[in-house]
Amino acid sequence: STLLTSLSLSAIASNGTILSGGPYYIISRTLGVEIGGALGLLFYLGTTLGASMHVMGAVETLVHRKKHAYQNNASGNLQLLLDSCPNQVYSLIIMFVIARIVSVGSKHVTNAANFFLATVGLSILSIIVGTTLFAFGIYEGSLSDEDRAFNDNLHPNYRADPKTGVTPAFWGLVAIFYPATTGILAGTNRSAKLKTPNRSIPIGTISAIGVTTVLYLAQVWMIGSVVSNDVLIYNKLVLTTVAFPSRILAKMGMVTSCIGAALQCMAGGAPPP
Repeated sequence: STLLTSLSLSAIASNGTILSGGPYYIISRTLGVEIGGALGLLFYLGTTLGASMHVMGAVETLVHRKKHAYQNNASGNLQLLLDSCPNQVYSLIIMFVIARIVSVGSKHVTNAANFFLATVGLSILSIIVGTTLFAFGIYEGSLSDEDRAFNDNLHPNYRADPKTGVTPAFWGLVAIFYPATTGILAGTNRSAKLKTPNRSIPIGTISAIGVTTVLYLAQVWMIGSVVSNDVLIYNKLVLTTVAFPSRILAKMGMVTSCIGAALQCMAGGAPPP
């Protein structure tokens, strides 16, 4: 569906003039102002709510760690206070910072996006290198030899989640993964800033789909081929366990990926300057 949407978007973008407004401009000029207004409202709500979902993902990654006994000192008391703070509070703080970045101008959005992209790229590289080294027994990360099981995930094996007790189904897992494919409008959202949007949007969008598809499939295949099924079930951040040279780099990539996606959602939902 993402590829078909991108092909339709590219066909429309390459056969006309794209001004500020991004997807709303394309929809309203193609289907009419009435339909464009209705879909534009839904698009605004979707991108705004999508930003909150991405921020929650970043917060969950940040707070996901083993809890230890708190020391009876200033540092221990501070750690206790931070751990007792609800995730929603951290999410509100991050959303406020993102809103401020978007409000001051697209230049700052671009600068922040470049930093996030570089961090995510290093994170992906560390995961691929770490997984390869783990497969050959050179590097173990946070795992052990018992966690190395080749082709243990070759066949479907749906089991109950150890925390919720719910057994996932195929389409439920697709629904979890699907938001990862909704970033194709990042370039279209900023059509007013592109020199040649009728050329840049098709090339950038289709290229992004190709690159991300290869990365998704490569990481899923690599992790699923060498890591045991039990580890995948019980460890929600399994990618950080094999990251080389440190899991912190992979965690930074996950956090910046989520925050970068939220930043693009907010920039797309904001009115053009």
